[in-house]
Amino acid sequence: MISVNPQIEERILQLSLQDQVQLMEWLASTIRRNSGLVDSTGELTVREDIPAAMADDPEIQAELSAIQAEFAVTDLDGLRSP
Repeated sequence: MISVNPQIEERILQLSLQDQVQLMEWLASTIRRNSGLVDSTGELTVREDIPAAMADDPEIQAELSAIQAEFAVTDLDGLRSP
């Protein structure tokens, strides 16, 4: 669990529920903006390098192979179209 500054926690708990929600929305927006996940218009950015990196990751390849092996028996159910 994350350790929260007691003074900050106390101040947040003093806020109305509506103000707490607005604070959460502001925090989420700020984190997205500062992390580079949104562009200047507020739209989520697409990182095309991530899927390529994942495809090349040996751990992910091993996991996909394990999943494929686990579900290989379903190929025999006759539901797959030719």
